[in-house]
Amino acid sequence: MKFIDRYVRRRKVEDDKQREVMGMYLFQILMREGRTEKAIMVNFDQSLQSYTPLGDILVDAPFDFSFVYGDSDWVRRVDLDYAKTTIEARNSPNCKFHILPSSNHNMHMDNP
Repeated sequence: MKFIDRYVRRRKVEDDKQREVMGMYLFQILMREGRTEKAIMVNFDQSLQSYTPLGDILVDAPFDFSFVYGDSDWVRRVDLDYAKTTIEARNSPNCKFHILPSSNHNMHMDNP
């Protein structure tokens, strides 16, 4: 846990609550056995739907965030703009929902 604490302290994190959340997040990821199969079984049901949707967690998160989708991104069509709804529910001017034109799911390749 010490290496996680040192890592989080070196990041430009604004307050103690944000550092605590980031530390817990990293601990949960880094301390698991490195097997994709286990991560999938722990976090998703048989239809690969997340047990806890990310938006449900982020609405109350102590930090700001943004979602970026390509205008042809299949995820955006499947989740029916769930991310946009999450941003609207957060009601913060610093949380944003962006749609990048001329790109699909792999925006870094479609429209660098």
